[in-house]
Amino acid sequence: MLTGVEISQIKKSTFSYMFHFLEAPISWCYKKQTVVALSTCEAKYIEDLFVACQAIWLNSLIGDRIEDQVEEAYKDVCR
Repeated sequence: MLTGVEISQIKKSTFSYMFHFLEAPISWCYKKQTVVALSTCEAKYIEDLFVACQAIWLNSLIGDRIEDQVEEAYKDVCR
């Protein structure tokens, strides 16, 4: 347990990001980090890790959708 510090006094870093697809925003976030970082370097690392995970997930989601659309368009053209 923390000593000498009230929980309400703990400062958590905030971060935000926005992903665009074809110049349109498709995902965005503005939130406090869920953990308390001991330094600004650590806070930035945590933020970058979270954003990277979101980017990988979005890439797999959009990649699957684009592949499906290309396959359907190819099937329509080849009929």
